[in-house]
Amino acid sequence: MTKRQAKILSIVILLSSWVVAARELWPEKIISESVVLSAAPAKVSEPDPVQLSVPSLKINTSFVPLGLTATREIEVPKDPSTVGWYKYGAKPGAVGPVVIVGHLDDQRGRPSVFWNLRDIKLGDRVVIKRQDGTDAIYEVTEKAEYAQDQFPTEKVYGTIDHAGIRLITCSGKYSAIKQRYSKNLIVFGKLVN
Repeated sequence: MTKRQAKILSIVILLSSWVVAARELWPEKIISESVVLSAAPAKVSEPDPVQLSVPSLKINTSFVPLGLTATREIEVPKDPSTVGWYKYGAKPGAVGPVVIVGHLDDQRGRPSVFWNLRDIKLGDRVVIKRQDGTDAIYEVTEKAEYAQDQFPTEKVYGTIDHAGIRLITCSGKYSAIKQRYSKNLIVFGKLVN
């Protein structure tokens, strides 16, 4: 076994033991290993997203692909005027949750791409233009706020039996000490075309 293989194996064992230990301490809050550890590209042949539009909110922006940070959290877009698509999840139009993240505001507190996401209504449409020029159109079915320590990981990233969408941004109060908001606003939707 090479040094690299030994290092990878030790990391896998460490992560596995952490998941087992965490399940014993917080069984209701731990998600499946496939969600925690999955970083394989989406296997569906649907085209990648290129443009997001929410006509009711006058949102029209481009996508960047997002992966995972070193702490296994989803990355966030560097440019606050764009949205990010979790590239290890479902692609628009495919069965599964398409997870899209956008900033509420920038580092100076100025409104960013999802500033007015809180104003979205049930039944509003979310349109994703894909690389092949086709649109995947979703209808908003639910909107909810969750405290950071109550984030519904399984509901956002877990397996679903339909083509769904999750739009995520910050909400609640901003803590300068923690450098983060107290809550997340999550919009859920279902493919209609």
